[in-house]
Amino acid sequence: MPAFVELPQLKEPPLVEVLYGLQAITAPTIGREHVRAVLEPELPGFKLEDMDQVQVQVRTVEQGRHLHEQRAEWHGIKAISADGRRVAHFTREGLFISFLPPYAGFPECIEEVRRLWELYTKCFAPQQVARLGIRYINWLLIPVEDGIIKFEDHFKLLTLYPVEGPFELHRFHNQFEVSSPEFGIPARVIFTSMKETRTGLEVILDIESFDDETRRPTDAVIWDRFDLARKWAYKLFSNTLTEKCFQQFQ
Repeated sequence: MPAFVELPQLKEPPLVEVLYGLQAITAPTIGREHVRAVLEPELPGFKLEDMDQVQVQVRTVEQGRHLHEQRAEWHGIKAISADGRRVAHFTREGLFISFLPPYAGFPECIEEVRRLWELYTKCFAPQQVARLGIRYINWLLIPVEDGIIKFEDHFKLLTLYPVEGPFELHRFHNQFEVSSPEFGIPARVIFTSMKETRTGLEVILDIESFDDETRRPTDAVIWDRFDLARKWAYKLFSNTLTEKCFQQFQ
């Protein structure tokens, strides 16, 4: 495992959740008893909860009526740390880990991801890693100044509008996918409005960078690609904000 260097620390990071994901292809024969037998001794202090996946089937019966049938199938186990700041989903589709505030930073969290991934390989014996990624969900408050929200003072998005003159912007939702030769992997960016009050507008800046190249579960390059993904996400975060907005977090 290489020694990862932390990016510039933010004094007041706007993060509300960071998610690390390793999507995997696993054997359907893996069962609950085996997974629990592996996880329980390795995760002392964690609360383990079974997860079921509900499947709905629609059948047409007499007189054209539709009959809905539901069937719950065991899907995996959710492991919650004692402090509630780490939530790991060990599922048939892969390992997905949420880190809640205060976020410890990439070097510390990637060590935990690697530890849990080793447990996951013992549980589900994945054949391949189909996708890996990091998702950063940021909550930001745009202040109202003299009854006006000046987006151009805070963000490099939403600075051009389809109308001229006075108007009211009630809601917005921007989503795009972007890649660059510097990083060579895509990222999805969602910028959307939430609650509006007299003093400010809450917005969510949701950035996920990912690599969907298929790899072996033991391939050491997985951790290098995570490092690349977080650097690409950080660049998108810092470039989305204006210098004035970015400075408030430094």
